Amino acid sequence: MIGVKKIIIVVAAGPFQFAMINSVITRKSGAFETEEGCLSLDGVRSCTRYEEIEVDHCNGIVI
Repeated sequence: MIGVKKIIIVVAAGPFQFAMINSVITRKSGAFETEEGCLSLDGVRSCTRYEEIEVDHCNGIVI
């Protein structure tokens, strides 16, 4: 959406705030079905999410 091909995840959970760039999911567990919406698309859609994931990201650097 910003004209640059990057995968960016920003996390703000209590006192922890960080960003990960070009992350890849390397492990996942605890699958569950849910629904979510998107500002770019109308309505909600079913999707699978996970209780826990492990990611590898941009040379291991957390910003």
